[in-house]
Amino acid sequence: MCIACRHVNKTCRLIHNSREFEVDCGIAELVSQIWSRGIEVEAACESESTGMELGFSSRPMAFLVLPTHDDIIRFLRIAAGEAAASQAGKNRLRSTNNFAQVMYLKNGWKVRWSTLHSRRTVDFPPADIPAILERFKKPGEMVAQIMWP
Repeated sequence: MCIACRHVNKTCRLIHNSREFEVDCGIAELVSQIWSRGIEVEAACESESTGMELGFSSRPMAFLVLPTHDDIIRFLRIAAGEAAASQAGKNRLRSTNNFAQVMYLKNGWKVRWSTLHSRRTVDFPPADIPAILERFKKPGEMVAQIMWP
């Protein structure tokens, strides 16, 4: 079961900074590559459909939970390009009494801030995972170790 969204997706254990994380296998290599760039990821899901079930989304979305606004900008700069990172940087949202704030980017991508849970997520179509992974791949040693089930 996916820890991030509680849906039944096959999960793998990742080891990062001497800590174990459980993430969906379909996004595990991407999370490892993101960590190798020094960007922190707290949780990840390869295809979450809660938004569809609640009427917020018309299709399943992959998502990453990133701890800081800087992590979001650094992720977007590599994954979606400078324009998306710049848009997110200019529209930096601060905590308010609202439950959540959303910034819509191109191609179905969005950045969400939950002020209730202090949670920041980047949502994107699962079909984009291979292209994002290719952008993050670089020569060198991976920081996280993937433990396949």
